[in-house]
Amino acid sequence: MSLILFHLALLLSSLRLVLVMAQGQTNLRSVDGQSRQWSITLSTDWDVLGPFPIHAREQQFLSPSYPINLSQPINFQDTWPSSYADNVIVRWSKTQLSEDGIITVAFPEVRWKSLRATEGWAALQHHAVLRGTMTLIPPDVIDPKATIPKVLVQLEQGSYFTILPMDGPERGALTPEWYAGNIYNMERALPRVVDLPTTPDPTNPTQYEIFISGDYEIRLFGDPHVMNTEIPTQVISLFVQVDSNQTVVQHESSQDVLCDFVDGLAFGETIGIGMRSPTWSTVTRVASQHPDVELILKQSTRIAPSQLRIVPLEISQHGVFHGSSLDIVITATHGSGQEVQIPISLPITQRSSAEASNHVAFKATYLYGSTMPTAFLAIPPVTRPQKSSPPILVLHGAGVDIITQSFWPEALPPNNLSWTVSPSGRTSWGLDWHGPSAQDAWNCVDALASILEQYSQWKDVAFKAGTPAVIIGHSNGGQGTWYVGLRHPDRVLGLVPAAGYIKSQGYVPLTMSRSAHFIDPLLRAILETSLTPDDNDLFLTNIVNKPVLVVHGGDDNNVPVWHGREHFSIVESWNRILGIAPDITMKEDKGQLHFYPTVLNNSQVQGFINGLLEAPRSRAEWLQPFTLTVFRPEESGSLHSWKIQEVKVPGRLARLTAIPSRVTHVIEVRTTNVRMFTISHLAGAFSTLRIDGDDVILNLAVQRQPLQLQRDDSSLKWKVCGRVAPRESFSLDCFKLLGTDPLNLTPSPPTRIQYFLSSNGPITFVQPSSNHDQAKNFNTLALRLAHDLHIYHRLDSEIIRDHELISGADVDWPKGNTVLMGTLSDPLIKHVLSQGKTPLAIQGNRLSLNGHTVRSGPHTGLVFLHPHPTSPDALIMFVIGESPKALEWAARLFPIRTGITVPSWVILGPGMDEIGAAGISAAGVWGHAWSWNNALSWSEFF
Repeated sequence: MSLILFHLALLLSSLRLVLVMAQGQTNLRSVDGQSRQWSITLSTDWDVLGPFPIHAREQQFLSPSYPINLSQPINFQDTWPSSYADNVIVRWSKTQLSEDGIITVAFPEVRWKSLRATEGWAALQHHAVLRGTMTLIPPDVIDPKATIPKVLVQLEQGSYFTILPMDGPERGALTPEWYAGNIYNMERALPRVVDLPTTPDPTNPTQYEIFISGDYEIRLFGDPHVMNTEIPTQVISLFVQVDSNQTVVQHESSQDVLCDFVDGLAFGETIGIGMRSPTWSTVTRVASQHPDVELILKQSTRIAPSQLRIVPLEISQHGVFHGSSLDIVITATHGSGQEVQIPISLPITQRSSAEASNHVAFKATYLYGSTMPTAFLAIPPVTRPQKSSPPILVLHGAGVDIITQSFWPEALPPNNLSWTVSPSGRTSWGLDWHGPSAQDAWNCVDALASILEQYSQWKDVAFKAGTPAVIIGHSNGGQGTWYVGLRHPDRVLGLVPAAGYIKSQGYVPLTMSRSAHFIDPLLRAILETSLTPDDNDLFLTNIVNKPVLVVHGGDDNNVPVWHGREHFSIVESWNRILGIAPDITMKEDKGQLHFYPTVLNNSQVQGFINGLLEAPRSRAEWLQPFTLTVFRPEESGSLHSWKIQEVKVPGRLARLTAIPSRVTHVIEVRTTNVRMFTISHLAGAFSTLRIDGDDVILNLAVQRQPLQLQRDDSSLKWKVCGRVAPRESFSLDCFKLLGTDPLNLTPSPPTRIQYFLSSNGPITFVQPSSNHDQAKNFNTLALRLAHDLHIYHRLDSEIIRDHELISGADVDWPKGNTVLMGTLSDPLIKHVLSQGKTPLAIQGNRLSLNGHTVRSGPHTGLVFLHPHPTSPDALIMFVIGESPKALEWAARLFPIRTGITVPSWVILGPGMDEIGAAGISAAGVWGHAWSWNNALSWSEFF
């Protein structure tokens, strides 16, 4: 993200915090001013311990309070080793909480300049522990029927926080529950609702301790040189107040998802209404108060206590609507059966299609995953085009909120030929345009194609869903341009990546890792396969036949210009290897920093885009040699209609090189780690495929048909299995080789936990029944993760109890991805794992891994993916913690952020708090059909 944008966002965040804190203070007294309600004060003096070396995302493995153990009394005179400090010793120091809620953390005594001279940006990343106190003051008049107050906490640009009672008998028995902070300073983030760890005294002030994990990351906070200093400084904001709403369902208007109305018609298919409830509630009905706009509740929406959900409403218009507001009434039912009606007035922005000449952006909406209202921007061509042209897909940088920040559309080059689509990527950071963010990008393109069908002035020149696009982006969006284009090359006409970095571990190396000093290199290698799908440099083969214009500021102080140059260099290298003419250009703007107004809005970029729109490439271009690179086939598309369908060893890279000869009519094909591939369109008259030295003869009947080719695992020979479609025409012999049923094809197991976020519906958290010993721990964990999913990805989630799934002898499983949390002794978990669908199973009363008994104990923790019992396209994620401590280890590995190295399955160990990933007991990638993958598995048990 641009450093200028970051500091502007920080200023706005601070101003917003002052306003929110002022609002919170007014809530401390009743309207008549006669009685004080529950209130909170925070200490101005804070203790700080640090800095400690850490690499980006390593705080997901280490204890957030590393190196201290919060179950023991803290000795503030103690010292700790740190390689960042002279004499290798750090001790507790002091900082202040300002009146506007800002905590500044810096370590000027550290010789940062010396460290970065050899280790670069990696040396600036560090971890610190912050400790302050919070005092809860009771009301003047005690209501014996009042519930225990909850606390609203907004932590911005800190990674984790926890609230604990002061040192005493209760303290040692409590396991800290760590809540993720809004470290990215996400837009429109609501504060967390936090249960106090112990009941406060109703008659006297009660003091608690707050601990914060402060982690400085270059990608988030930038190079301190931009602020003319050598010292990396954390600027953390903290806001705490009592939750005054503990009785009724309330509308959270800042979370609404609305579309513009253009010429009186909704520019989208959906509206989303943010609702939060202090008790179990279900939204059951919605009624529009305008006869020409009907709103249809997509599904009843159940809300857990303190949870926020976006209620999805479909729009059906019976006439044009030109109002400035749309009045609706939402009906919700409390757990007791009582109905509540909530009137809501939605502000509507009215636009005219005539505004297209002003290079304006219309706000549109669609349903992501069939139930999640999502907004995006669509910029019409400045003049009405004469014909339909492919769309332009633009990807914003990190921290850019396209809904409220107008500079992004203004930074894009105006176009007279086609529509420009700007998706949110779920949020301003999203998943770095990976996973759900990439899917959101393509969904927005296809959603706009559908929306344009209802407008007579655009219908005849609109593009069709699935049309290839020109992709451009800046910063994180520049990286996303590479990512999206490289994974779906047949949907790409050309790329304009500006200021894009190569990959996360190339942006800031992982060299200062703590766990690297303790970990088995084989375990580290298996964990880091989780990063392989995002390593853009490994997939640059897929774009060598496409036009690319790389743009970079020559003095970029956020994403160094060598990233753009290296992209260019690698593509040129592949051109030389394959012996084809290059089609890549580097535009380096000397003296320019990370963002400048003409980075994309200039004549060269505009001419490049227009050239692609006016003269799209023909399919004959693939007659040049090409190499297709994939990691997991389900996450990649085709190149020149060739697609790798299955790899030999999941977790390893797969490549297919095709070298066609129009002289011999032979296509030379070389494969690495490929088990099956398809060709949906074989251009040209070729009679033979020479695959890894084996000749596969194509008779006239199949030369121009979709083909599927399979390698026999025993003979290692390739053969044509049959046509790709229809399914009945497949050769059964091919499926016998695979051991699969042609009528029941299922996706291969994901190679990393992060894939779980790609759900086709709400993510469902299934908690153990209420009589469980750890019921409270699992309840708060579900709420914590549901909050994270919304803040970081705008992904919807539902929370249910396991007994609600039981229908007689059957289990009524949710259709989307499901998180099953509990202990190994919970009946539903035992029921699923006893079926042995993966090598992690329960045999008798013992946990086994590939048939070997796992030494489980009171602190066993597991996180792993499992096939969904009823939905082939969905997944189950097990989050198992035999103790509250093990549950906290597992919770931190839930895939909220990018760059967390968690493959298909991990078994956690007690050493993680101290030595991070080196404390993992076992980890690996599942093999075909959820089998044991010996090449990519590691265990300390056998």
